[in-house]
Amino acid sequence: MTTRLNTIDDYARRIESGNRFAVARYGDGEWGAILGKIDRTCYGDVVTPELRDAITNTLLSPKSYFYASLGEPWTAEVNEWCQRQQIKCNWVKKQVLEQASRDGRLLGFLQSIKSRRSLAVGLPRLSKLQEILGSEHVEVIGPNCFGGLEHIVWNVREAVRLFKPEVILIACGLTSVVLVHELFDQVDATLIDVGALFDPFCGVESRRGHKSTEHREFVRKTLEALADDKDGGCRQQIPQTLESGIDPVLQSVDADVSQAAQTSPATILGSDGSGTTEGGTRT
Repeated sequence: MTTRLNTIDDYARRIESGNRFAVARYGDGEWGAILGKIDRTCYGDVVTPELRDAITNTLLSPKSYFYASLGEPWTAEVNEWCQRQQIKCNWVKKQVLEQASRDGRLLGFLQSIKSRRSLAVGLPRLSKLQEILGSEHVEVIGPNCFGGLEHIVWNVREAVRLFKPEVILIACGLTSVVLVHELFDQVDATLIDVGALFDPFCGVESRRGHKSTEHREFVRKTLEALADDKDGGCRQQIPQTLESGIDPVLQSVDADVSQAAQTSPATILGSDGSGTTEGGTRT
């Protein structure tokens, strides 16, 4: 089995093997927070001192999972900071998932998830992954959710107890890397910080690259292939030659998020649409 995570096939093979792993991803938002370059992201995360410290701590106290990093636009400062702090992590490439999405090569990865019990942790739109991948869902209100970290961790642990997922997909903005760090020693499941990877598959164009005609067509074809793949079996690749067709109806989103979202608890949503909040109350 591969010991790296530098291609999309590495991800798929690891998931298919059933051997647990975890990956947290550090891009310009995470590094901007660590270096004190930003006080909020364009996608709604407010970088409080507590959030900055929590993100920094994931590197100062590393664990034995994969750290996927892209330091742009501060690569030199990132390298200097890592050397000064004597950071020793299991570094891998960050852009693997995004590049596979741009190239229309996500299908095998998605089929590997579909073949396993999975749980998505993120905004309400990710509930659509129940239909696409069979994923259960822990709902998080707003990307700016660090203030509710303890609630989210509790709800994920409860979801693990209820649904026994083998793969947990985390899409909680800057809080994602903190969640991977917190959950790694608490749950027996693969943890993948997926960023906004699934947004267009759930009908939301949250990133500039999601809006191209080519990417929309790849999303459409991938969804069709997943719908046809009843057992998550044969791995395929979307052909590079695009066919004409009607684009799916997608919603572009404004990333501005209310400050109140910082303290919103997470909710566990089962496949029947019912939910559980902290304390185990079904909704």
